[in-house]
Amino acid sequence: KKTSPIIVAVMSVIPVLRGAVFAFVALFSVLTASCITVAFGAVLLLPFSWPWYRTSQDFIQRSWFTLMAFLIEKLYGTKITVSGDDTKEGERALVFSNHRCRLDWMFLWSWFVREGRVMNEKIIMKEDIKYLAPFGWSIQSACSIFLKRDWTVDAKRIEDAVVHFANKKYPVQLLIFPEGTDKSENMTLRSKEFAKKQGLPELNYLLHPRSTGFVHLVKLAKKHDLVDYVYDLSLGYEPFVAQSEKSFFTGLPSGFHVHLNKFKLSDLPDTDEEIEQWLRDRWYKKEKLLEQFYKDGKFKQEEGQPKVHTQLKPESTAQIQLWVSAIFHLVLSVVSFNFFFRSSWLAFAWAIGSFVGLQWFSKKQGLEAYEVEKWGSLKMQYKNLLFVLVKNPPFAFFDVSLLMIEMKVNI
Repeated sequence: KKTSPIIVAVMSVIPVLRGAVFAFVALFSVLTASCITVAFGAVLLLPFSWPWYRTSQDFIQRSWFTLMAFLIEKLYGTKITVSGDDTKEGERALVFSNHRCRLDWMFLWSWFVREGRVMNEKIIMKEDIKYLAPFGWSIQSACSIFLKRDWTVDAKRIEDAVVHFANKKYPVQLLIFPEGTDKSENMTLRSKEFAKKQGLPELNYLLHPRSTGFVHLVKLAKKHDLVDYVYDLSLGYEPFVAQSEKSFFTGLPSGFHVHLNKFKLSDLPDTDEEIEQWLRDRWYKKEKLLEQFYKDGKFKQEEGQPKVHTQLKPESTAQIQLWVSAIFHLVLSVVSFNFFFRSSWLAFAWAIGSFVGLQWFSKKQGLEAYEVEKWGSLKMQYKNLLFVLVKNPPFAFFDVSLLMIEMKVNI
């Protein structure tokens, strides 16, 4: 039976309208959230109190990341399936994954909602995203680690961030993509050329990993007791892969699959060469996992893993978190918009001035670098604490209490 042209026309418009809704909600919510994280958090809290600043930023980060997961799942109908090793509440972890498409880190927010701690997720990513206003402002306020692709610069950025989180006893879950970029057609060809020159096996489902940053990160994590576990995530999509942001206007895959292999950090080797080889061995095993996934449409539990994966948060709990966070953030966005853009010229000027100032400051340093530099060592904590005691007594009690806990002094 021939389909009516009107129905065909309507069906062709639906993906575009859905993409427009997603784009509007994402842009509106991140812009209004930035009014709070930048105009309020960065200006009023960051210079004076790290605990108050980081707590507020993490709370807003959790609600916005969860809102994006909500839209992907509810607006596009994408269902997440998790398999492999089980996780436990409170685990500090270095999380690494294959980078199949440009949207992996957004899809992974659904995984963090169920298996991790979305409010403590920190992402290692390209520096270009830092300058992409207004999204870059929020990613900066989340204290992500931005890489310049200059190892003399990047090595110090990674170390400074690790020391910062370690000194704070921050329960971080740090996400890195060792491939360094997504598996586009061009990068796949380059990876195969690299493998041929280096005498490495050809990979069909992965790019060969760039080991320098991963090796550096593992050694620092061990040295500073940053995390307890290493999560190896394998990502698969069905029935197709959404390679770029254009897919928001054409459609997202209905299935997103995450397979976890968990290791104790202490079980990883210690030398550069051994860590690099460990990563390559994991990549060859991941290649076989993905080959099996795209053949069968699902990941299988491996030998030594539980027969059935037990999700850390029951699906009913995850659904409640998705709905509550989405509603909360949308309400927060409306309140923020009314205050900063409709209540008075003073509030409007405060917001715009903060945005312009941050965009300029991003080129100079950035919120994440300022946070790490100002609050990254105990010496700087003492120095800034004296300033807080004199200038902002209301912040002092919380800061003193946290510092004493960090120094393991009984109050």
